[in-house]
Amino acid sequence: MSPARPIRRFLGGFVLAIAVLLAPWPGREETYAKALRATGEFLFHNFGAKGLVRFRPNDEPRATRHDTKIFLAHRDQVRRDGSTNAVFVQFHAHQTGYVPTALVVALVLATPIPWRRRLGALLWGLLWVHGFIVFVLGLMILHQFALSAALGLYQWTGLAGKVLRAIYEVFVGYGGIYFAMPVLIWIAVAFRRDDWEKLLGPKPPPG
Repeated sequence: MSPARPIRRFLGGFVLAIAVLLAPWPGREETYAKALRATGEFLFHNFGAKGLVRFRPNDEPRATRHDTKIFLAHRDQVRRDGSTNAVFVQFHAHQTGYVPTALVVALVLATPIPWRRRLGALLWGLLWVHGFIVFVLGLMILHQFALSAALGLYQWTGLAGKVLRAIYEVFVGYGGIYFAMPVLIWIAVAFRRDDWEKLLGPKPPPG
């Protein structure tokens, strides 16, 4: 078999799958954003012993770049009427969560391996990519707490503060991570050593 044939099949399958997943289906982005906000609040509702976290839609006019706000507060600063001082960090659920997930799904489905393995890889890929998304959300929250001196939580200084900022820049500030991480996850869950021949074709005999 020509080495180009499995590559063409893979590329064709990937383009088809990602086109379907990223097509502008009515309500897709808002439905996903609601699901991500609900999941985020369930996981991070109480951030440590004192931190309070709430995920809300971004209702500001022209809020097209960021559709979600994460409000942060200090439990000890909540007043009797329920009001409190709060800060927020905002993000776009589609870029942060949906795009990496869609890439993992499309890459795995297009991979020329038996369907039983493909479905197993898909399950593992979804688990890992959602672990990555949860990590990014937690990092956003922790970093914003560290920036908010008025809340007085997680005020890391010195080396710890520098490490936090560096990790934040890699996983939040650098947009390419949302494309690179799905590729790494795909390679980890979908391939075995002998699978590369299915993409590149068998090696020519020696001599």
